[in-house]
Amino acid sequence: MTLRLSRDAQRDFNDIAGYIEQESQSIDIVDEVLDEIYEALRLLPKYPRMGRKRPDLPGSLRSVVVSYYVVFYTVLDQQVYVARILHGSRDLAPIFDD
Repeated sequence: MTLRLSRDAQRDFNDIAGYIEQESQSIDIVDEVLDEIYEALRLLPKYPRMGRKRPDLPGSLRSVVVSYYVVFYTVLDQQVYVARILHGSRDLAPIFDD
């Protein structure tokens, strides 16, 4: 199974890094959070159903919580497709109603 990140998910990952660096002024904290997210992304192809189903969201999305962030993804054939990586406090309706 392979892993693919959407452009939105790639942008989310970069935005998370920038936000944490700006707020914490610590590259160590940035590295810690990004490492946690990266580890979850690394595990998804191996355990694609480790996240919970999200019937509250469109499509067949699943999610896995990593620190304060949530990785939203789908499993398509032999591919894990990461749609978004968002802070857990975000209002999801306007994001996924597009």
